[in-house]
Amino acid sequence: MSARYSFQLQSGDSRLSLPRKLVLHHRLDESSDMVLLKILGFLLLNRDRLQVEPRLHDRDIHLVPHLLQLDFELHPALWAECGECEIKRLNKIAVKAPDAEIWILRESGEAAEQLVQQLKKHKLRKGRYDIVGFDSEMFSELRSHLQPRNEIFWLSPEFDPPKVQFDFNGLWFESPFTHLRF
Repeated sequence: MSARYSFQLQSGDSRLSLPRKLVLHHRLDESSDMVLLKILGFLLLNRDRLQVEPRLHDRDIHLVPHLLQLDFELHPALWAECGECEIKRLNKIAVKAPDAEIWILRESGEAAEQLVQQLKKHKLRKGRYDIVGFDSEMFSELRSHLQPRNEIFWLSPEFDPPKVQFDFNGLWFESPFTHLRF
């Protein structure tokens, strides 16, 4: 059983190829934070052919990514995980999708920094993971305004320094985020 959240999307940047509408399904065993991380990740990492929770047709990869972009040979080019994920899973993704950019999206900068410490502790291969932690106050406010039907006006994000700007259901957000590389 799942709930549906729809997002009407607009952009202030004509170079972004956002769909007009995106519907995310949220399983009852997931928190609404997962919905927010998936939509923010979709917008932040926006590129052609980016998909939300697709099923892979690769017999060697039995994992389902939260966000995925396939290259023209149908191999993962970008793989994004949202929220908590096991170190073992992240290592398996790096092995099974050796050429993919791997992104992990977390609800706060502190959560992103904790993940980097775990990656170091478990000695995962460096140079494979980009970790994003959103501003915890912004994320909390988004959580309180998430509805079954939502509207987002998105401006292109900046990575130097990291910053997002967008309107979410009539509220303007301009917030830094954490971007760490491991």
